[in-house]
Amino acid sequence: MRKSGKKSKVVCILGMHRSGTSMTARMINLLGVHLGNPHEVISKGGQFNEKGFWEHKGITQTQQRILRSLSRSWDTNQPLPENWWKNKKIEPLKRQLSAIINKDFSNKKIWGWKDPRTCLLLPMWNELLSNKNVNIHYLIVVRNPLDVVYSLERRNGFTLADSFQIWLLYVLNSLYWTNGMQRMIIDYDDFLQNWEWRIQEVVKELRVEPPNETIIEKMSSFVSPSLQHSSSTIEELKSCVEAPPQVIQVYQIVQKALASSTYFSSKQCIEEIRSLYKSKYGAERKS
Repeated sequence: MRKSGKKSKVVCILGMHRSGTSMTARMINLLGVHLGNPHEVISKGGQFNEKGFWEHKGITQTQQRILRSLSRSWDTNQPLPENWWKNKKIEPLKRQLSAIINKDFSNKKIWGWKDPRTCLLLPMWNELLSNKNVNIHYLIVVRNPLDVVYSLERRNGFTLADSFQIWLLYVLNSLYWTNGMQRMIIDYDDFLQNWEWRIQEVVKELRVEPPNETIIEKMSSFVSPSLQHSSSTIEELKSCVEAPPQVIQVYQIVQKALASSTYFSSKQCIEEIRSLYKSKYGAERKS
């Protein structure tokens, strides 16, 4: 995609809503990852996202339209139809995303985007970016599902049962559609408390310049552990009667991946993710 012929580096931030994807987007932006032209980036937040969303308006709006065209919305707990990304009615929207990339990110050495809906639309993105001259890295941000469902209960009035299923679809999709690719898991709670250590791991993963003192000061003023309204343990998740066994299983995989990057890239992990995906959503939906 860069005129020089050298591949751009692309950072795709994945994660369920209410899981720290906005925080991660801003932090990698401070590391030099281009998120779009300033007038296109939603840097202002609201009552439930005080530090801003850090989303590209064009990408987010187009992804909303794609979901609507498939009779879905962000809070679906059902997988999209098989081979949905080959549906002719979304072709114009795929071209629109391609045009956004060409317009706002061409000739950028490293760029990225964040929109939780991407978790639902990954096969389309994998196909779209395969036609660009890029190397893609996935940062999968995960928060204890118990804290996510409590947050959705407060913000949206969702039942815990519904929210657990939404969390499962987002996170399992993120893991399944990035199997075998360059990826890293970020734990929301741990990052908030230990961001100075964890940001060095992100620097190593993305192979970017470490932050200087000025950038560290900006990061320090941006990360606010006080915004963390709840922090549950895996034991509390297991004791929650509304938590489905598959949610617990997926979160346990995440915990093992956080403890060992070797495990996360292993055939064992890939097969565990594939098996869980198939058992929950039926036949594999790859083309």
